[in-house]
Amino acid sequence: MTTFHRPFLVLATLAALLLGACGQAPREPAEPEPATVEAIDGSALKRVTLSDDAVERIGIETSHVTTAAGGRLEVPSSTVLYDQNGQAWVYTNPEGHVFLRAQITILGTAGDATLLSAGPPVDTPVVTVGVAELYGTELGVGDPE
Repeated sequence: MTTFHRPFLVLATLAALLLGACGQAPREPAEPEPATVEAIDGSALKRVTLSDDAVERIGIETSHVTTAAGGRLEVPSSTVLYDQNGQAWVYTNPEGHVFLRAQITILGTAGDATLLSAGPPVDTPVVTVGVAELYGTELGVGDPE
């Protein structure tokens, strides 16, 4: 190879490398997982934490446990979830985007309210919209793993 061609080949190689690097898109920062599910020590239940986007997509809404006539606990009927064994549950919202399933015992219904003999204490936030999505997330429904 002559000396004349060598500098030309070096320049052509450098130009190809530089042009190749220019065509690469900058890497986007990794998006947070829409949900994290953590085991609760000493329990079969799990803590579900949703990202801001997941809460918005699902449309999570909450209400509170109240006191009905006779001092009974009362929750909106939309909060009640029945598992595959027929046990009744609600999802509480103890903080931020954290959700925990809590067992309840139902006495009956009155309109759109469900009366409880056992459940979370009065004023506990409970989920009214997004209950099924939280349950599916907790159980890993649709999880590719």
